[in-house]
Amino acid sequence: MNDTTFTEGPSGPSAWSIASQWLDPGAQSAPWWKLVGSQLCLLAQEAHHPIEKQFEIILFFYAKVLPSVGPLNTGGKLNSPSRYTSLLTDDGTPFEYSWKWNSSTSSPEIRYCIEAIGPHTGSPTDPYNYLETEKLVTQGLASCVPGLNLTWFHHFVKAFVIDQRQVASQNPNAPKASMFVAFEHVLKGVVVKAYFLPSTEVGSGGPPTIETFASAARGVLINAAALDAALDYVKNNAMGMDRVPDMLAVDCIDPTRSRLKLYVSSTATSFASIVSVMTLGGKISESRTSFQTVARRWIRSL
Repeated sequence: MNDTTFTEGPSGPSAWSIASQWLDPGAQSAPWWKLVGSQLCLLAQEAHHPIEKQFEIILFFYAKVLPSVGPLNTGGKLNSPSRYTSLLTDDGTPFEYSWKWNSSTSSPEIRYCIEAIGPHTGSPTDPYNYLETEKLVTQGLASCVPGLNLTWFHHFVKAFVIDQRQVASQNPNAPKASMFVAFEHVLKGVVVKAYFLPSTEVGSGGPPTIETFASAARGVLINAAALDAALDYVKNNAMGMDRVPDMLAVDCIDPTRSRLKLYVSSTATSFASIVSVMTLGGKISESRTSFQTVARRWIRSL
C-alpha cells in the first residue's frame, strides 16, 4: 500500500487518491501516476463524470498507458537530455490533454494523447519510434478495448512504410516520431485514435507532401469527395497553398464509422485565414453564429 496523501474532491477523496492507496505503479511509472493520474482525475471531476467513470479513466491509464511511456525523467529534470524528447508537446513530454466541450444535450469528454516510448526509442533499432506504439496498440489494447478495429491502423502503417523503420536520408528534417495514440473517454468505454507522421515521401525519400497523405487515404475511402475538396483548396486557393501537411489521424473503430483527419500547419494567424479554412475558401456554408463564436475565442487567445 502506498503512502499517498488524499486529494479531496467536491464530495470527498478523489478516485485517484483512493486508488493510489492500493496500486503500486513501480519506481519508473510512479512519477507519471502522481502527475498525470491526478490531473486526469481532476479533469474527470470537472467534467462531472460519475465516480465509476472517474475510476475507469484512471485505472485504464494505470493498466494500459503507464507501462508504455517510459520514465518521467532521469536526472530530476522534466526534459532530460539523456532521454528521448517527445515531439508531441513543446516541453518534450509525451502527454497532451484535450477537452471536448459539451453541448446543451451532452457532457464534456476527456481525451488525451501520448507518444509511446520504449527501450529502443530513438535508437538505430527504432529511429522513428514505431515499435512501442505498435506493441501498445496491437498487443496491449487489441484484446481488451471493446469495438477496437485496427483495419485502418494497419493500412496506414503500410501505406506510409512506417513499419520499415528506415532513416529518412533524403529528409534530414523529418520528425523523430512516427505515431501518436489518443484515448477518448466517451460515455460508454474508450475510443482509441491513431496519428501518423510519415517521415518521407514513399519512393522519392523526400519530405512528405499533401499527395503523400492523399494517396494513402484513397486506399481506404469509398467516397473521396471530401478529400478532393480539401485537395482543391490546398492546391488552388491562395490561403490554402500555405498549408503544410503534418499528420493524419483515424479512429480505430469500424471503418464505416471512422473519421479521417488531415492536420496541417500554417504561418497565417489572421482571422480571415481561420474563416478560409473553415469554409474551404468559401465553398462550405457556416452560420453567422458559428463565426461569431470562433471570433470571440480567437480574440481571447490574443
